[in-house]
Amino acid sequence: MATENKKAVREAATRLQQKRTEELLAIYAGPMTETEFAAVTRLLKARRVQIPAEHGEVTEDPQAHVQRVITIEELQHAEIGREKRSAGMGPLEWVSVALGILVTIFVWPRSPWVAALMGFGVALGLYGICTFLRRFWREMGTKRGRIEGKDER
Repeated sequence: MATENKKAVREAATRLQQKRTEELLAIYAGPMTETEFAAVTRLLKARRVQIPAEHGEVTEDPQAHVQRVITIEELQHAEIGREKRSAGMGPLEWVSVALGILVTIFVWPRSPWVAALMGFGVALGLYGICTFLRRFWREMGTKRGRIEGKDER
């Protein structure tokens, strides 16, 4: 048997759900397709009915295994939401590094190790805070645009 199409099984189960248990057992005993077999089995299990060991002939369901092929024309108009990223340093990174260097220079005469750690910590902390704020600002703008009915992307 081929793999079952879950959507087709759900549709068949919805269609057969109104039938009584005796009618389902009669369908189970007669010839049926793979989709009907899976749907009837699911319904009988849901009703906690003892499923008989013998069942009717199960044939392959050609309609259940049809796959839709996507054409190039459909893909041509699809939106791709990848955000462009550069590997270089932007203004956010430069500000963080510059402030870290300034802190290091001012604290250096007291203790070089503490100055280096403080400069690195300040640069890393400022970068993390600014990155969070930028992401929050962008998300806030897109949510506001969706609420007003505008699409800003």
